[in-house]
Amino acid sequence: MPNDNFGPWTTSLTTGSRLEFSAFWKGRLTRLAGVADGRLTARRHSVGIVLTVGIVVTLFPMFRAQSEPVGAFEPKETVVSEIVRSPSVDETEAPQEVALNAVAITGLAPEDPQARELQNALRDAIAYLSGLQHDNGSWNDGKGNTFHVGITSLGALALARAGVKPNDLRLRRAAEYLRAQQPKMTYELALQTLALCALDPKRDAELIQRNVIWLEEGQKKEGPRPGGWGYGSGGPLPTGGGDNSNSDFAIWGLDAAAKAGAKVRRETWEAALDCWLRCQTADGGWSYTNGQPSTGSMTTAGVASVAICLSHVTNEERKVSEKEQVALDRGLKWMKTHFAVGHNPGGSEWLLYYAVMFRRAADATKTERLGDHDWRREWAEYLLNNQNRQTGTWIGGSAESNPVLGTSLVLLALLGADPVPPKE
Repeated sequence: MPNDNFGPWTTSLTTGSRLEFSAFWKGRLTRLAGVADGRLTARRHSVGIVLTVGIVVTLFPMFRAQSEPVGAFEPKETVVSEIVRSPSVDETEAPQEVALNAVAITGLAPEDPQARELQNALRDAIAYLSGLQHDNGSWNDGKGNTFHVGITSLGALALARAGVKPNDLRLRRAAEYLRAQQPKMTYELALQTLALCALDPKRDAELIQRNVIWLEEGQKKEGPRPGGWGYGSGGPLPTGGGDNSNSDFAIWGLDAAAKAGAKVRRETWEAALDCWLRCQTADGGWSYTNGQPSTGSMTTAGVASVAICLSHVTNEERKVSEKEQVALDRGLKWMKTHFAVGHNPGGSEWLLYYAVMFRRAADATKTERLGDHDWRREWAEYLLNNQNRQTGTWIGGSAESNPVLGTSLVLLALLGADPVPPKE
């Protein structure tokens, strides 16, 4: 493959396009200078380090030329085996080589120009996330709050799904950071579990099992939503009122833990399934909590959660009941009737979260098409066409305005949201 790039600049020697910084070095310089959307804290670095970085950049051929937007493609999987060199998050470390051969490019042969464009988009996103990772392995949301565990877990899970190997420096540091944390919210506890299941589940088996116990203890036993979860995660942590968003994240994490070998009680799945069946709305969708209208993000979360719970309780003796099948069918019909890729149906924001939940629902139910909708192609076209090509990032509405959060969510929506344990 010809290399049209040189140093920290994204250039095109064949097209004569103007010089621009590549996505990684924009992210890296953002981190050094503290100018990323006005959110990063300014840092001072010596001239010697800057000169060292200038020398090192010539070793990293991970920069791309400007190209045309991605066109349509079909939902077939082709594995791309291109090797790219990833940046080290610590200049004293040797660069880590990463094979993106785990990245499945939907419907395109590796030599297809559109496949290269998609590969470029993913590579730029990986470079951006790499450049914003802190030296302790964490990411944050850039808003000064304390949700570093959740943001770090999403960043690590996204990189793992994008083909970065668990022994890569970035993921090793992320794993070390996460192991040292004790999350205080259901969201973060579930996301920490997901990330650990993707990185080194055997090493972290005890920690993953601890998280399962805390999630099970945090499941509501009484009140208006027994079987669901609230913001508290149980164990030594307080519990709060239940809602479908927290409940879905808890099930997402428990499912990953079970697939990684942790023991989840059957009663946990049965109670959660009953909760989701009871709170389905009259139109077949799901809402954030009782009495609210159905939304795309919550309906797809509901479909995914019901399907996951059923996968853990059904067997040769315990079949899917008519009531359960009807609930799934109604949820899928809602998704089909309200299908959209440019907005969260019924909701004013959370588009990128909806994209991830849609992917989870479709994967959990093995849904290849929704009526006339080729959902893989339509989602991929929309998301790729809305990437910031200068930075390699995605951002959503106000709640998803942080590019680390947005970029991580889109990678999971494009590549799959469930952790894949590393091969032996």
